Amino acid sequence: MENEKEKEREEHPWAFPETKLDGTQYGIELATKVAEALEKKKELVLGLHRDYCGTGLTFKDGKFSFCYVNDGYPCDGPSDKCISFDSKSNFVAWLSSKSDFQMGGFDISDAELYESSSCCRGNQRIMKGDLMKFI
Repeated sequence: MENEKEKEREEHPWAFPETKLDGTQYGIELATKVAEALEKKKELVLGLHRDYCGTGLTFKDGKFSFCYVNDGYPCDGPSDKCISFDSKSNFVAWLSSKSDFQMGGFDISDAELYESSSCCRGNQRIMKGDLMKFI
């Protein structure tokens, strides 16, 4: 069992920075600025390449969404892992309560964002630094 964990850590080193990620909530001010930027820019996507590209934030058809990104495109189908919000206030409330530890997919108590796959946990996931650059 220990060898499996070490092999996983060797293959996906980005998936194990649990102790280094900040657990501080983003707060209303940052979340509001991100929502306003999304209304203008429409999406925040980190990766534009083949296959898994991490997570993204979008504003489309009056809805805000947190979603996975594949092949450079945000996934928004019913079978895709996507959390949508019908109002800006709901999106801001949700994002303001999140932290890098949660958005990185490490917080097992956050069923919406926890990522069981070490390949995706911490890999190309939107975090505070990305949000700050976006606004």
